[in-house]
Amino acid sequence: MASSEELRSLRAMANRRHRAATRKISRLKTDVGVNVSGTNVDPRRNRANIKNYTEKQLRSYIRQLDTFTSRKTQYVPDAHRRPVPANRWREYQRLEKQYNAKVQERFANYRDIHLTPSGMTIGQRMEFITPSKFPHMQDRAVNTPYTPLNRKPTSIGSGRALDQLIKEMKNRVSERYFEGQLSAGREQFKEMMELLDDPGLARKVSALSDEQFEALWNYTQFPTALSLGYDQAKNLLAGTEKPWSGQALEQSMSVANELASWAGTIDLG
Repeated sequence: MASSEELRSLRAMANRRHRAATRKISRLKTDVGVNVSGTNVDPRRNRANIKNYTEKQLRSYIRQLDTFTSRKTQYVPDAHRRPVPANRWREYQRLEKQYNAKVQERFANYRDIHLTPSGMTIGQRMEFITPSKFPHMQDRAVNTPYTPLNRKPTSIGSGRALDQLIKEMKNRVSERYFEGQLSAGREQFKEMMELLDDPGLARKVSALSDEQFEALWNYTQFPTALSLGYDQAKNLLAGTEKPWSGQALEQSMSVANELASWAGTIDLG
C-alpha cells in the first residue's frame, strides 16, 4: 500500500499530466484544426476525482495521460474536425503514393501514342481534359485513372472511413487491381452492346489486346461516346426520345467505331 506521501506525489503528477493533456488539446485545435476535447481519444477525466483515486487508479490514469501527451501520439482532422490518428493517415498517404506511381508508370506506356481522330497524343489529350487548378471540375464521365489521387484528411468522413480507404488502397496497389479494372470495363462494354446492338463495334473491341483496350477505355472519349449512345438508345426504346435523339445516337456510335478502329492499330511492341 502506498504511503500518504506517495499518494500525494502521484496525485500531483496526475494533475500535472492532466494539465499537459489540456495544453496539447489546445495546441491541436489551434495549430492542426483538430477538436479532441470530449471525443473518445480525450484521456482526461474529471480532475476533482483525482483526490479520491487509489494508487492503482492514479498510476493507470497517469499512463493514459502520458500516452496521449507523447510526441508519438498525433492526430489530423477529418471532415468534421474530429481526430484521426496521424499514423493511420500516414499509412494511407504511403499507399496513395504507391498507387499514383503505378498509375503514372502505366500511363507512360500510352502518353506518346498519337490519337489519330483527335490530332494529338494521348498525353496531350489527357492534359487538355484534366483541369490542373480545379480537378473537381474534371468530367466524371472520363473513365481514367490518369489524374493522381491527392486526398486531404479533411475530405475523409471519419476514422472508420479512413480504415476503409486504406483497405481499398491496399487492393489498388496490386497488379490484380488493374487487371480487374480492365475486365470490368470489358463487361461494362458488353452490357451496353446488348442494347446498342452494333455487331461490328463488338467485333472490333473483342479483337483488341488488353493493352489496346486499356488505351481505348481509359484514355479516349470512347466510354463517353458509348454512354451517350446508350442513353439515346434507352430513350428511343422507352419512347421518350427527343427530335434529335436518332441523330445523336448515330453520331455517338460513329465516334465509338472510329476510336475502336484506331485502337486496333496501336502497336506497343
